[in-house]
Amino acid sequence: MAMKPYPFFLVVDDGGFPYAGGTDESRPVGIDNYGTILRIAKRFGLRIPVCFTMKYLDKGNVSGLAAPIDYLDDLIALFTKNKNHIEFGYHGLTHEYNNHVGEFYCLDIDQAVPSEIQKDHLEKSFRVFKELGLEFPQLFVPPHHAWEWGVTDRLASAYGVKYLISFSRKSYGHKRYQWPPSRWLQFLPREELGIYSYHTVL
Repeated sequence: MAMKPYPFFLVVDDGGFPYAGGTDESRPVGIDNYGTILRIAKRFGLRIPVCFTMKYLDKGNVSGLAAPIDYLDDLIALFTKNKNHIEFGYHGLTHEYNNHVGEFYCLDIDQAVPSEIQKDHLEKSFRVFKELGLEFPQLFVPPHHAWEWGVTDRLASAYGVKYLISFSRKSYGHKRYQWPPSRWLQFLPREELGIYSYHTVL
């Protein structure tokens, strides 16, 4: 029996984070790590989106929450020069909200972030991209894969986001979450490859 083709693409999130791995094994993330992603993309003829948390790209402290990486100019140049193989995606402004697990929905307390805060983070992120001379990405991976159906997706669509990538179902603690298709964005269900931040040698 012939198998139907299953279209897929690779996506990387937690872009901009200065360290990768668990707290005991944290290793610095440098420009060479993005160079590795680019080499993989070129080798296999792919275009790989890397979804960034914007406080790490906020060179001018547009958001008031900036923690920019020191090789930011080189990173922008790398992405701009290699648009056919690597692109910017969006992964929130801060990654967390008030130290909770999730920026748009807090999994640890099972509570949505107020919609005005969600909108504020999107607006500030939009301004960071604009300051860098970049378009707001069409692709969005919510931090911790948690978002508020009918709110986060609707707000993101107003900034030109077209695709939201996350898990259809997720467990956190004793709670199970499930997200239906969005009315405002194309919801692309995510599958894990089993490659994590502590796998530093690809």
